[in-house]
Amino acid sequence: IDGEGLYELHLHFDPQRMDAALKLHEPANGPLENILSLPGLGALEATLNLNGPRSQEQLDVTLQAGALKGKAQGRFNLNDLSADANFAFDSAAMSPRPDLSWEHAAVRGRWIGSIRSLNAAGHLEVAGLKVPGQLQTSGVTADLSADHGKADLHALIQGLRIPGSQPKLLEADPVKIDASILIDDPKRPVQLSASHRLFSLK
Repeated sequence: IDGEGLYELHLHFDPQRMDAALKLHEPANGPLENILSLPGLGALEATLNLNGPRSQEQLDVTLQAGALKGKAQGRFNLNDLSADANFAFDSAAMSPRPDLSWEHAAVRGRWIGSIRSLNAAGHLEVAGLKVPGQLQTSGVTADLSADHGKADLHALIQGLRIPGSQPKLLEADPVKIDASILIDDPKRPVQLSASHRLFSLK
């Protein structure tokens, strides 16, 4: 539609295996940016390859969207819902939309084992984050881990500005968040604590 773009998708599924190949090239201000309501995302390049028997699928993904770059690789056993996969994404300063921006962002992690016995770890870092609702922070770091049926989250939010008449109320001191959930327990019990110089929540 009066623009350069390439979209290729090949799929072949049968009872023994799943094969898929995606190749996507779209310049800035393309259709997907508008569908996702992210007009400032930038030029988009992505490839995805999934090949192999259902018990040992090989996945390779690469993505570049403006200043965001990343990849994911791994092996998946779709029969018992297990995997050995890792991912890493990094981004320089971006503003995909007027009310969403960051100065730097990075996320990486790994998943090993089945959903029923998950062993996973992930790390997130974001600087200069602004999100819809007039929320912004100077920095966010978070670590997520899962092992032997328990998942834990530890996060630190620096320089938090909130909407309302007192936007700088929490800005001077960090907000610390710790949470855990027992994945194997049918009731999924959750423990959550958040602390700041002005409050403590449990």
